[in-house]
Amino acid sequence: MFAIKRRILGSGSWADIMKFDGAASPVQWQFGASFLPTQNNAFDFGNDQSRFRDVFFYRYLDIFGFVTLPPAGMGQRAKVTFSRPSGGSDYLVFCRRRIGGDYQWKNLGDSFETVPIIKSVNGIIKADIGTSPVEILGLAHRSRVDLTYMDRCRVVFGGVNSEAAAFYSKIQYSTDGTDWYDLTSEAASDGTANEQLVVGSWGNVPTGALGDVFVRAVGRAENGTSDPTYKSIELQVR
Repeated sequence: MFAIKRRILGSGSWADIMKFDGAASPVQWQFGASFLPTQNNAFDFGNDQSRFRDVFFYRYLDIFGFVTLPPAGMGQRAKVTFSRPSGGSDYLVFCRRRIGGDYQWKNLGDSFETVPIIKSVNGIIKADIGTSPVEILGLAHRSRVDLTYMDRCRVVFGGVNSEAAAFYSKIQYSTDGTDWYDLTSEAASDGTANEQLVVGSWGNVPTGALGDVFVRAVGRAENGTSDPTYKSIELQVR
């Protein structure tokens, strides 16, 4: 074994900076300190003909050393990293410059899809819809969507209630077309008689919905005699 060591200040001890372990299988160089070039931006790590097979990182792959977003107009990409939001899954992000010149983190796995449940010019009137959730339309208006690799979902719906009472909608899922569970949280209109578009809140896809599932739209109102008109209901996932 061959090693290069450094003195640890204040302790009188030595620590390995670089160690060649001839007994390792395969033979390895081991580093006990940061591996830095003698000149900034002057040397490559491997080349087209002499390539490293696998590279392992515990935390970050930093490009140009930025940990936070750079200021607008800098003209550089900053960082590729794994991140995990509260209650969500891991994702890979990188810093990108937008057309306006500022920077944002971009989730490399983030895909956006819209699944329409109802699209009607005249609208679907649910007379005396009631205060408990009921399916807006029947079997022919259900859909199926593969949520295996999705993380977040929300409901978006548009309509009107001439009775000026709040009306609601949410999306439910089923694995067998018989037993139904909430996929999105419920979104509510503003309780006026105005035609409106209602955008629900993003929430996590339930673990039971992480697959190829049936989806349907349900709705209700704040009183049992309301006759809301639903003109569009859609599921949005990413």
